[in-house]
Amino acid sequence: MTISIPDFSAFTPIQFASVLLIVAVVDLVTGVFGALRAGTFSFQQLPTILESHGVNRIIPIGGLFAIGVLGATPALCFAADAALAAYVVETVQSAWANVQAPAAAS
Repeated sequence: MTISIPDFSAFTPIQFASVLLIVAVVDLVTGVFGALRAGTFSFQQLPTILESHGVNRIIPIGGLFAIGVLGATPALCFAADAALAAYVVETVQSAWANVQAPAAAS
């Protein structure tokens, strides 16, 4: 008796990379917008922000998906899909906080 894992690789590599990069750009743009509005924007912080997104999010998620696709491992594709979904949720929450009007001072 063998147990087979269903194929969760619903995204093509191009679709996956596109979604991943769009999410990263939305997060960056809304973060810069929020910092500009709050008066805390600094060009010196941009490399740190880009590094944290690239090293901590984009490369690991994309790498996990690439290994899953190249190795034909549905479990890794599923893990990459789940990681991408978590990144989307994190970005939506962050973007929403950055575009909301600041609270009025009382």
